[in-house]
Amino acid sequence: MKRKALKLALPVMLLIGGVGCGSNAIDEEHAIVSKEDAKKEDIYAGNLLQLNKEFNTIIEDLAIAEEKGYSSESSKAEFEEKFKQAKSVTAQMRRLAPSSKYKDAHKKVSQATAAIDKSFNKQLDAIKQENSTKLKEATDSMNEPFDKYLEGISDVNDIYLKEIEDIAETLGK
Repeated sequence: MKRKALKLALPVMLLIGGVGCGSNAIDEEHAIVSKEDAKKEDIYAGNLLQLNKEFNTIIEDLAIAEEKGYSSESSKAEFEEKFKQAKSVTAQMRRLAPSSKYKDAHKKVSQATAAIDKSFNKQLDAIKQENSTKLKEATDSMNEPFDKYLEGISDVNDIYLKEIEDIAETLGK
């Protein structure tokens, strides 16, 4: 008899008492969904910024190799390898799929990296031909695409930081 009363009373007590149905659980669940959505949005920016880091390392290596000179076959091979690595990274950047927030910045980065790749090809040809005039022209032709590239990366970084600030503000409330 007591068991039957307990079986009937327990669900009623849970329902009236609100145990397990608190509003905090719902708020926490929505916060978790928001965090996951935010992570999906940040994938593009995170990947691009990581590729940018790799690209900068390769560019630094190229600058060091340039100081050594282009004369020997080993240095020509080193340049060719670094140019291939850089072009691989820029191709990966262009293949990234941006969210709508990043479309304009991605367009800048894509156009700039395509122009940078063309400059790399010109530089490599000039190095192979040992033509210092062509090499200087090819190197000088990189200035504008690099500026556009840096502008695009800066735009992505600004959007990414704004998203992080918005998330922090939302979680702080």
